[in-house]
Amino acid sequence: MQEVQLAILDVICSVVKKKGIIAYSTCAIVEIENAEVVQKFLQRHPEFEKIIVPYPASVKAIADR
Repeated sequence: MQEVQLAILDVICSVVKKKGIIAYSTCAIVEIENAEVVQKFLQRHPEFEKIIVPYPASVKAIADR
């Protein structure tokens, strides 16, 4: 599944505007799976950088249940 996700990101990054943002999100419950995809993507595309978007407190409270 990671290869499919990477292929999708490879296509998307070719059409995102300069200084644009790609929001990457999946329904995977294994966090390491997503982290590996992001790491591989950034290795392939050093022109992109990872930014952390903090959860609003209300969403974090639900996620922490």
